[in-house]
Amino acid sequence: MKELAGRDENELEKQLASETGIDSSKIIANTPVIPDEKMLNIKIKKNGEVDNIDRYTPIPEALNEAEWNLSHFSVYTPKNHTEKMKSAVEKLI
Repeated sequence: MKELAGRDENELEKQLASETGIDSSKIIANTPVIPDEKMLNIKIKKNGEVDNIDRYTPIPEALNEAEWNLSHFSVYTPKNHTEKMKSAVEKLI
């Protein structure tokens, strides 16, 4: 999934259209959002020293990994194109 994060959705739609023969205007691709590393860059003060929290607990890393595990790549197309699209998406991911 990580390789799809941040990719241009219009380009993915065109790629899927090319592979399936479906008009790109009938395809909507929704790529996963890249987790914000800054949100997990939490500083703490311990014994007078400022340090990153991930030195003391695996929770920030676990949260980052969980965000990737819960991310989705979605493709929407009319029902009559579902099987063609499913095959193309399976090749893509």
